[in-house]
Amino acid sequence: MFELKPLFIWLLISGLIDSLYAQKYHVTDFEETQVPKSDSAAWHKFISHQLDFKVWLRHGELKIGEFDTNKDLPHQAEVSVDRGRIVGTDEGEFYGRLTFEDDGGGVTQIKTGDFPFVFVYKHDVFFIDTTDPFRKGALYKLTYDDGKYAYEKIFDFDEPPHTMCIVDGDILAGSFNYFYRIHDLQKEVIFKGFFSDETVSPTSIAATDLQHVYIGIDGGYVQFNLVNNTYKCFKYSKKYPWD
Repeated sequence: MFELKPLFIWLLISGLIDSLYAQKYHVTDFEETQVPKSDSAAWHKFISHQLDFKVWLRHGELKIGEFDTNKDLPHQAEVSVDRGRIVGTDEGEFYGRLTFEDDGGGVTQIKTGDFPFVFVYKHDVFFIDTTDPFRKGALYKLTYDDGKYAYEKIFDFDEPPHTMCIVDGDILAGSFNYFYRIHDLQKEVIFKGFFSDETVSPTSIAATDLQHVYIGIDGGYVQFNLVNNTYKCFKYSKKYPWD
């Protein structure tokens, strides 16, 4: 009987994963640049005729691809729990919901709203709701008592995060105007006003450690070092097909 070798299977799966991410760009396609002041001539040049880029890690290496708002925005997130899973959906102005879906197919609603991020942090389940009346967003902890799921608010954000990840025990989250570091559920604003123009917004975040944190933006990406609170901005240096 024919059997696929484990190495071949691993290479096949790796190739399929990379193809799903539609990797088209290399880090050498980007050059370091100064962050231009908002609404300046350099700013308009930076954001004109640009592509939106996303970042992710593959075997610890930075990968860069085109960001597709129809495919890459977080519309659903889920985590496995005892006897089922917690599922959060984000439907924008129509509102999604946070539910418990048991292994038998039953669905119990926990909260209505928009829930782009549901995740496990230090053995507990947390979620971010971006539908509060002032459009700030809030971090919640999921609780379970007497056979029912409930939740408790941890804190409000200054505006709803667009992207997040967990690295070295810290939650990192980025929005238009704020870049947060959350350590032991204590919120800290690392940078404010960095993405102050909605035309240059964070699309994705990836990190190997706190010294190597990458955020995809319109026109390039930014590398942050959160140990000494510095950053480098990289713009796409090649000619766009339509130029």
